[in-house]
Amino acid sequence: MVILSKMLAVFFSVLVVSGAAFAGSVEDELMAVDRAFNAMAQEEGVGKAFAHYMSEDARMLSGGSQPVLGHEAVAAAMAGYPADATLVWDPEEAVAASSGDMGFTWGRYVSTFTDAEGVVHTGHGKYVSIWQKQSDGSWKASVDIGNTNPDPAESSPE
Repeated sequence: MVILSKMLAVFFSVLVVSGAAFAGSVEDELMAVDRAFNAMAQEEGVGKAFAHYMSEDARMLSGGSQPVLGHEAVAAAMAGYPADATLVWDPEEAVAASSGDMGFTWGRYVSTFTDAEGVVHTGHGKYVSIWQKQSDGSWKASVDIGNTNPDPAESSPE
């Protein structure tokens, strides 16, 4: 009986470890959720995407403006994003805590809008989103940080 118990314990341990290995890495999950966040912004609007993907204790830290604190404040700020403007981003990397319940993605974004004179303005920047796994298994961004930079195609590394 003891041998059977030990064999079952080993079997289930191997099953759990191999299941985690086949499930995909946390980094892959984070890249996928950040890409889904961007896809929702393109399909349903930036405001709806931020309202959906930001956590209840969200923090938005954008260059040149005051911090925006809390889900309601972030959702309200992003609801005002002009309908004819675009904000497209692409994560370049994800890093996860060894606990598997927190991590961050970073990448680059491009924003465009047309002013009252019909001139199209394009801005480039980089961002970091810090993600926390929720009790239902979904991921929500607790912090979104973004700031501008020159067009990467026109910049050369120093």
